[in-house]
Amino acid sequence: MVQNMLKVITAGVFLLGCLITLRAEVFLVADYNLSARSAGLRNCDAAVSATAASVYANPALISDVKDISGGTSLNRGFGGQNLTSLYGVYPLEDYTVGGGLAYLGYGDFTSYRDQSLTDKTEFSAYDLLLTGSVSRKIHENLTAGANLKLYNSKIENYSSTAVGVDLTVAYKMLDETMTLGGGLYNAGYQLDAYNETRENLPLSVKAGLANRFKKLPLELSVQYNYSIYGQSGYAAGLEFRPKPNLNLRAGYDFTADDKKIGTASQKEKFAGLAMGGTVIFKYFSIDLAYQINGELEENWTFGINSQLFEKTAEPVIKPE
Repeated sequence: MVQNMLKVITAGVFLLGCLITLRAEVFLVADYNLSARSAGLRNCDAAVSATAASVYANPALISDVKDISGGTSLNRGFGGQNLTSLYGVYPLEDYTVGGGLAYLGYGDFTSYRDQSLTDKTEFSAYDLLLTGSVSRKIHENLTAGANLKLYNSKIENYSSTAVGVDLTVAYKMLDETMTLGGGLYNAGYQLDAYNETRENLPLSVKAGLANRFKKLPLELSVQYNYSIYGQSGYAAGLEFRPKPNLNLRAGYDFTADDKKIGTASQKEKFAGLAMGGTVIFKYFSIDLAYQINGELEENWTFGINSQLFEKTAEPVIKPE
């Protein structure tokens, strides 16, 4: 039964990939760091220990979230760009469901003329992403997950809508200390065009490996992100829990040097570096991450997470 289900998932991933034939790129909010934890790990989070933010990273992982929980993340970049996201998880008897809402504002633009040569003083541009998630354990060590996504993008008077899916898996081995995770992300179709111009979603395939040490409160992860239309490459991350109420993390995106996002030349040699941490309180936690050269240039990401009912799940990294 498991083999048949894996064949179905593999065939579905292949067919959805074949359907994506458009060459331009838009709806970039779907490919950004949508939580402070993800920002601190530089998106190396397709296989790491589950939190509510795994809704975006790998929906297959949310089966490990045992409590109703959620969070929010705020990121402000150069030029007035800002990224805000919400996410939550609700465990059921046989399934775990979740969802998220993300908004990427590109800022306000002034003093220009439109195509009809009419003077304009100000306009705005944004991307909006609505996500619904589901995850289910299909074998003792194997879970499958999916996201259904609705995208909306607006630039001045032009707007576009698209639908897409993420199809992911997570497999645990070595007494559940090691996890393989990943899948197909942002496979979909643009429902209506920008001024008769068709553009594609940021389609990608991600494969990650994470290992939690039995004798140390440490988790290491590596990941390969293959972008169909953009920059592909590796990322690595680590999380260290020196105290029960403190998580420290760092990540490195090895493609950041080639993305040419940064402007501070003295920092380019460390362009892919990110650092962050989580301070855990009784009913909520606070996340903070700093990226030298992120999607929104050098920036900070702030997050708040909360478990809405009494905690029953294992810690993210449990010291022996």
